[in-house]
Amino acid sequence: MALCRRELLRGVGLLGVMLAGSPAFGQVNAAVIPLRLGRSRIIVDAVIDGAQPVPLILDTGAHISLIVESFAKSHKMREVGRTPAVIAGTRDRFPVVEAKKVVITGGVDVGSVAFAVLPVPALGEGSVGSISGGLVTILDSQMDFPNSRILIFPNGGPPRTGWTRHDRGIVRERTGTAYLDASAMICGTKVAVRLDTGSPTPLLLSSATLRRVVPGASALNWSPVVGKDGAARLVRLPGPLAIGDLQVDRPLVRLRNGDEAFGKDLVGYPVIRQLDIATATKEGAFYTRANGLKPDPRDYNMSGLYVGRRGAELFAEQVGKGSPAEAAGIRVGDPLAGLDFRPMITALNGAEGQTVKLSVAGRPVELILRDYL
Repeated sequence: MALCRRELLRGVGLLGVMLAGSPAFGQVNAAVIPLRLGRSRIIVDAVIDGAQPVPLILDTGAHISLIVESFAKSHKMREVGRTPAVIAGTRDRFPVVEAKKVVITGGVDVGSVAFAVLPVPALGEGSVGSISGGLVTILDSQMDFPNSRILIFPNGGPPRTGWTRHDRGIVRERTGTAYLDASAMICGTKVAVRLDTGSPTPLLLSSATLRRVVPGASALNWSPVVGKDGAARLVRLPGPLAIGDLQVDRPLVRLRNGDEAFGKDLVGYPVIRQLDIATATKEGAFYTRANGLKPDPRDYNMSGLYVGRRGAELFAEQVGKGSPAEAAGIRVGDPLAGLDFRPMITALNGAEGQTVKLSVAGRPVELILRDYL
């Protein structure tokens, strides 16, 4: 049976939120959801159909909630259809299963939720699935990262004096899915962005946007990173990113392509965690305020060498501009030896100052990892 998209998103969109045990927050009642800030994800715990609590990623950029295949099978979740989607870089028709009752730790009962099933063991940070952003866009809410909590306000949130307001920032598509959209200043140029807590990259921009905000962008050094079709490019902005009163100096940017993020420029988790975010759902707006959290250091491939393989043979698939690999004369297509695939990947993604010894097209090469972006 094919699942009607409206029915799918009704489950995913969390339209039956009920609150239990709401404590007072100032003069406003609020339910408190504990959360954990992982290295690249926001994690909440949930009880699915009465089982033991499991970690779920909060993904404000998702149009569908996800569950890993092993959990769905072991808990005998009923398949209710399939949905076409691009998930984790893969376009397919994914099975959809129904959880009859999902309760987020802290007393938020979201009722029945439809999950797309992924044939992977975990989704990062040990999570077995993800929950879409309806958790914070159906009722007024506040993502309070310094205190590791989400506040849900069943009767409306408190005044937001001193916060930056983003009018028409809660964008509901015709399917019912809601997203958080804002105007950011990137190197002094205004850019429409989507706030995506599920993205581990500080910024995800199209090549066209990068060229618009950085004249001469083609001259920037770049590092190869894993992309949906192989190697993508990571660059560092020469100027700041600003959202309201938050300014992030020279953030890393991943260049997007194809179907990633539905064609939207994204601000990801490493930046979002530096903001408190409060939604005013009846007004279709949200507010932001810099919260003083320091960003985690963002690492990247400081060798500049992206390794491909054909069977047992390893080769240079991408060589970053301005990188140690480029300086060592490594060219795309050069055969690589000296380490097995996994140890080679680990070594090339090591810390600044480390040395990696390889054989490249039959000659010995030493790469000293350094920050070249």
